[in-house]
Amino acid sequence: MWKAYFPTGNLIMIELTIEKLAYSVEELAALSTLSAPKIRKDIRNGKLESKKKGSRRIILRDEAMRYLSSDDSDDSNECAA
Repeated sequence: MWKAYFPTGNLIMIELTIEKLAYSVEELAALSTLSAPKIRKDIRNGKLESKKKGSRRIILRDEAMRYLSSDDSDDSNECAA
């Protein structure tokens, strides 16, 4: 929260929210109900796209939102077999 005072004595408060552009596997796990091993498995199986930046693997925010809102009905078929 930022506060700015003006010569007239008025106070203006500004709230600034900065959203991350990408998440690590561990960050995405912490923000969701999924485990890091489940997220890594879905990356390997092509259900979640990730990028490699140096030694880090990142998931872009838009891809994370798509993944978390997608239907996991394919997994239920695997469990039923």
